[in-house]
Amino acid sequence: MGDKNLQSFLSAVHKLAVERCGQDFADYLIRLRSERERLLKKSWKKTTPENLGSKSEVFREIDFDTIQLHSSKFLDERQYLELLYEIAKIAIPYGQFHKAQQLLLLLKDHRDLLKDDHFAVQVHQRLGDISFYLSDFNTSLTEYELCMDYYKKLKNPQRLARIMLSISVVLVEKGEVEKAENLMQEAKALATEYQLNKVLIKINMNLGNIYHMKGSYDDSLNHLKQTLELLGENDDSSLRARILHNIGLAYKAKHEDTKALDIFNESIDLSTTAENNYMKSLTYLEKSEILYRNDDLSAGTALATSAFQAFSQFGDRLSMGETYKILGMISGKRKKYRTAQAFLENSLRICRDHNKPLNVGQTQVELAHLFVDQGETGKAIDLLKDAKASFVDMHALDRVTEVEGELSALTK
Repeated sequence: MGDKNLQSFLSAVHKLAVERCGQDFADYLIRLRSERERLLKKSWKKTTPENLGSKSEVFREIDFDTIQLHSSKFLDERQYLELLYEIAKIAIPYGQFHKAQQLLLLLKDHRDLLKDDHFAVQVHQRLGDISFYLSDFNTSLTEYELCMDYYKKLKNPQRLARIMLSISVVLVEKGEVEKAENLMQEAKALATEYQLNKVLIKINMNLGNIYHMKGSYDDSLNHLKQTLELLGENDDSSLRARILHNIGLAYKAKHEDTKALDIFNESIDLSTTAENNYMKSLTYLEKSEILYRNDDLSAGTALATSAFQAFSQFGDRLSMGETYKILGMISGKRKKYRTAQAFLENSLRICRDHNKPLNVGQTQVELAHLFVDQGETGKAIDLLKDAKASFVDMHALDRVTEVEGELSALTK
């Protein structure tokens, strides 16, 4: 995390703690920090204790632990627990997942949590969210399943439908696609019964993604178009851009490139309006593959490179791996086979590191195509067999059929 972002995070924590604990706590922190600075011999002669509490103050990592520890002296027990929970919530958008996790684990084990189901389920849900962000899917699943039990007990259908959706998303990440689809259909039935339109939008969008993963592109399109209808006149440009992006993916998979390009361009315009550079970069990457298909290799390379730079800034390794795949495909079409193989092998390694069987299988198929172009049929067959195994494990039967067709053509 950059120093500027750290300062913003610690400043937000300090502000919240002072609001909850009062001015006496603020003065107490100033005294503690003054003594600490004296011991550290940092600018003591130039900075008076009063100035350490000014708007220009510089926070250190130790201030987080100091606030967490000493705020308990200024609040009753329940108020203190609520403060820790709010600090954990603040930590998440700043990417301070481990700090949030540390606080929530303290809360989870506290005896008072057992007395309040409403508070307990919030803690478990946040822990599930953080574990998901950290790719700890087993822990995330455990926490979400606990939440499901709580919401059933609390008779809260809206929260229950949402947590069923969250569990389904985790199951997809674990490669349990069939199980995820079944649970998502249950969540959809619940959301339909209680007319939970916002939840239905998310469920339909995720069902569309599942059908896309399985290679059922028409089913994917149907669910995504339903999602657009549910969205209606909603002016959430980022959400609409994301839905259109996924619709474009389905058309791209069906090789309806003209439709896909039109949809991708509309999504890019909306992402630009919403200043959602991440979503725009994802769509750039998908558009670059269509340009590759249409032999516009220079434009495809430019878009893929632009996307790669954005993913590097965002720290999105998996999307960087997907970009390597597209750059490998472009290099292969240019007959730069060594460069293409290097790109594709980098992509395959990243996909494996992230345990993404769909991405692994897709990259193996592209590597197989590269070897076919070079006359190395044996290597291509081995890769296609590996890709088929990945798709079988995911119950992506349409993708299995596609690969079997390629294998059949190579083994005649």
